[in-house]
Amino acid sequence: MAGTSWPSLVAGARAKASEVESKFDWIEQDLVPMAGGSKADATYDLGQSTFRWRDIYYSRQILSPNGSAATPPDSWINSPTSGFYRAGSNNVGFAAAGVQAWSMNSGGEQTLPLQPSFFSFIDSAGSVLNTTTATITSFTREIVDRGNDFSDSVFTAPITGIYQLGAQVSTNQSSGSFILTLITNSYTFFNQESFVTGSVLSPQIHILLPMTSGDRAYLARQNTVIATGTALLLGYGPTSSSMIRSFFYGYLFA
Repeated sequence: MAGTSWPSLVAGARAKASEVESKFDWIEQDLVPMAGGSKADATYDLGQSTFRWRDIYYSRQILSPNGSAATPPDSWINSPTSGFYRAGSNNVGFAAAGVQAWSMNSGGEQTLPLQPSFFSFIDSAGSVLNTTTATITSFTREIVDRGNDFSDSVFTAPITGIYQLGAQVSTNQSSGSFILTLITNSYTFFNQESFVTGSVLSPQIHILLPMTSGDRAYLARQNTVIATGTALLLGYGPTSSSMIRSFFYGYLFA
């Protein structure tokens, strides 16, 4: 501040409004914090939690430090661990309760690391399927389960929203037909396919539906008749365990 006589600041001291006005009567270029007549970095707060400035008007930018998910610099008094921060070069992040919940880069690509989602499959070459009663399909291996909402082959919606759910179950039998059913609290969806001797059936169901927090979704399957021989529920194969045939997935869409 050119032409200004700096006051001597003493910790705990208070200046009268008239003294401040007489010594800081005009500002040129930057306003910076001072201590003992010298510039001081990250030393003082502007306002207090119970004594706050009201409105701020500016014509360019507010430049914040990078921060982190644990300490986002642009947050709120009552939620200091939730807010915006710099997640990387030209990458904006948003944290909720100190954990990254969203980020977007300069290409507009977004990530939602806390978004509920799951993918599971039957981790076996084949298991006996012969039953004419609807039976819950057991999925023995999970690849993805964000939020731990998939348990004992049942998905439970953690929050109310629109969900994408889908499944495929493969089986073989010489006659009759196979029914795959996706059951939720509000709706039941099914797909029935008829067997041809020596064939493998892989009925699928893919849906988009509203679910309320606490709603459940699971798969059931059954044969219309018990054929001669053994019908198998095919998890993977026939030549490799990486060839997944029977799976169940879902995620929060909106």
